[in-house]
Amino acid sequence: MRLITPHETAQSLQAIELDKLTSRGFKLLLLDIDNTIVPRGDKEAAEEILEWLKNARARGLKICLMSNNTKKHFPDLEGFVDDYSIFSKKPFKMNYKRLLNKFGVDKSQAVMIGDQIFTDVLGANHMGIYTILTRRQRNYGKFIRKILHWVEDKLWECYEQN
Repeated sequence: MRLITPHETAQSLQAIELDKLTSRGFKLLLLDIDNTIVPRGDKEAAEEILEWLKNARARGLKICLMSNNTKKHFPDLEGFVDDYSIFSKKPFKMNYKRLLNKFGVDKSQAVMIGDQIFTDVLGANHMGIYTILTRRQRNYGKFIRKILHWVEDKLWECYEQN
C-alpha cells in the first residue's frame, strides 16, 4: 500500500503552497500534464495555473512536465516551465532517474505532482521521490480508464480518512 499512497493530497495544483515546498528543500517539480495542469484534451492552461507556475519559478523551483503522451498533446507552456519529458513511461524508474541527473538534484529535492495513483504516485514513490496527489480535473476514457478512476476514487476516500 505504501507505493500507492501519496505523501500528501491537494484538491488542485494551485492549492499546493509553494512556500512549503521551498522550505522543505525541494528544487525540482515534476508535474503531470493531463488533469493536473490542464483537463485532458485541453491545450490551454487556466490563468490560475499559469500564475502558479510563474510563482514557482520566481521562488527558484525548476519545473519539468512529465507525460506518457506525445508532445502533440502538450499545452504551450513555453516560458513557464524548464523542460518537457514526453512519453515518460511512468511508473517506470528510468525517466525519473534521467530527470534527476539532468537537473542535478537528489531524489530528496524533487516532488512529483499528479492526478494518477498508478502512474504518478507509484512511479515517484518507487524512486523515493516525494509525491502530491491532486484531484483529477476531468473524468475521461474508455472502460479500463473508468475502472481505474473508480479504484482511485475509493483510494482517495481512504487517504482523506487518514
